[in-house]
Amino acid sequence: MACAAFAPANTAHAQVATILKPVQIGVAAGAAVPVSDLGNSFSTGFNVTGTIAINVPLLPIGFRIDAAYNQFGAKGTSNVNAKIAGVSGNVVFSIPGAVIISPYLIGGVGYYRVSSSATGSVASNNFAAIQKQYQKHLGKDLELITITFDPVHDQPGVLRDYAKTWKADPATWHFLTGPVGDVERVCDLFGVNYVPDEGLFVHSLHTAVIDREGKLAVNLEGNEFTAQQFADLVGSVLNSR
Repeated sequence: MACAAFAPANTAHAQVATILKPVQIGVAAGAAVPVSDLGNSFSTGFNVTGTIAINVPLLPIGFRIDAAYNQFGAKGTSNVNAKIAGVSGNVVFSIPGAVIISPYLIGGVGYYRVSSSATGSVASNNFAAIQKQYQKHLGKDLELITITFDPVHDQPGVLRDYAKTWKADPATWHFLTGPVGDVERVCDLFGVNYVPDEGLFVHSLHTAVIDREGKLAVNLEGNEFTAQQFADLVGSVLNSR
């Protein structure tokens, strides 16, 4: 008695592959290019990715876990890093019929976390550029002021440590805090909105320039400008008489 089974060569090949490689591990690394708003303030960084795939023998279905880490450095300084980490679990369905390539469908769930280094922010990066470019004006006709909207956490000692990471001159770059009510009124004056979210803050960003007469020259919202563009704007206000 003899038995024989026949199947298309590519289908048989796929089934053999799942038997020979029930578990696959992959690692990749390379450049990560920021786009849109992120690309305005951060340069090309790096990416590291790891993958574990589990193949079900004789079936076109498998499972895959991917983990990735991306890091981008802020333009104009080495003090700021944006970090994006994520992990996802997916079901993979291999599409039968292909000969040269192996197409597949993938879908699942993922968790992603975006954070920055403890040593910086985009606003501080802009001020660091101002401090460097307009050093001769500081203390004469230019002062830098950073105001926290989290006075509960950002006590004077915390702000002093933060200022040191930027090599801020305490005589000309001031890091201010105060009673919660006073901070809220200042934020309202400049249109800053902030909401606590799982121990952090979801907030808007405003950078204001006040001229020699104490008048608001400009109030920039967001970060869709580079540190050099902001420095040029400050220069135009300084040169206006």
